[in-house]
Amino acid sequence: MRTCLTPLALTVLIWSMSGACADQAAVVLANKSWLAFRCSYYANAMSGGADEGKRLRQMGYLFGKKYLAAADAGRVKDSELLDIPRSFIYPGPSHDYILGAVSVFAMDMEGAQGHMNDLAAWAGAEYIKRNCKYL
Repeated sequence: MRTCLTPLALTVLIWSMSGACADQAAVVLANKSWLAFRCSYYANAMSGGADEGKRLRQMGYLFGKKYLAAADAGRVKDSELLDIPRSFIYPGPSHDYILGAVSVFAMDMEGAQGHMNDLAAWAGAEYIKRNCKYL
């Protein structure tokens, strides 16, 4: 038996697929925001990394704002909450408040503790390992 899709069925199929992509894109935004905030701390700890740290903080903020807007619009499913950094789930009075908390939680304090004598070198290695310059 031959099956063909009607224009309406094809439209519904494409629309539902684009919704799935949008949801996955929102999850990617949350993870990019977290990584950009974390990378900003690495950059700031490196010698001469202040401008890069600022750029990465701005990227973290922009990615985070887009993610939170998608979450507010209902484009993030409960099952996807396991794929995003936990600090995005905490409620707050505003998006800026939530993003401030995310940026603080993104600091790699545990990793830094063992490297206080060579913090700049350790941060530089982490910056490279995590491909921070490509954000």
